[in-house]
Parts: sequence; structure tokens; C-alpha cells
Amino acid sequence: MKYIILSLMILLSGCATKVVPIVAKFPEAPAALMTKCPPLITLPEDSKLSDVAKTVTQNYTIHYECVISMMPG
Repeated sequence: MKYIILSLMILLSGCATKVVPIVAKFPEAPAALMTKCPPLITLPEDSKLSDVAKTVTQNYTIHYECVISMMPG
């Protein structure tokens, strides 16, 4: 029984002292994904509700055109 406990202690202590370095290597991102989208349109403080609706529509268009340009294929 003593030999079994001693052998288990030796085996387990051997595992605790060994360090295995792990380095993750990620691929480079495609150039199309690295381009920045144009800034969205902002409104002044005294804008009308109709101006807000137009600007929201324009911002959605700008955003989705940018997303489509980044898609592969």
C-alpha cells in the first residue's frame, strides 16, 4: 500500500512541474474587413421630426452599404 501511494505521489508531482506553452495563432483579417465605414450623419439640436426620419433613413443606408461592401464574394 505504501508503494502505491508513493508511486502516485511521484507521478502526480511530475505532472505539476511540466509547463507546456500554448500560443494561439490567428489568421490575418482580410483587407476588406479592416476598412472603416464612413461616419453617420448627426442632427443639430433644433431639427424637425421629418429631418430626423430622413437622417435615420440615410444612416441606415450608409450602414448597410458599408456592410455589403465588406461581405466576401
